[in-house]
Amino acid sequence: MEQQSAVRLLSIVKCRFPKLHWPAIAVFCQSAYDAQEYAIIQRILPANRVGAGTGFYNGLSVLLGGVGGSLIPGSIVVATGSFDTGILSIVGGAWLASVVMFLLARLIRY
Repeated sequence: MEQQSAVRLLSIVKCRFPKLHWPAIAVFCQSAYDAQEYAIIQRILPANRVGAGTGFYNGLSVLLGGVGGSLIPGSIVVATGSFDTGILSIVGGAWLASVVMFLLARLIRY
């Protein structure tokens, strides 16, 4: 179902705005993932702690992702003068997140 929606969105955007099809697909995929994150949180946490847990998760993701996602690569670019090194820090962060998610998937049974 989601794949059909993505293809349809791509065809609409590509016909009307040829240069915007990849950013539109990226936003679509990112938005589709948010609902899954919160559904997993609601499934893992006890019913009486879902509100607090969801708020805590959202706060951490905004703080770490919003602030750290800009501060770390920006600081590296300022220190080294190389945008490639700044982008490489984002790649390192993505690898670290994938390792953490792999470990959590093995540890948490729901």
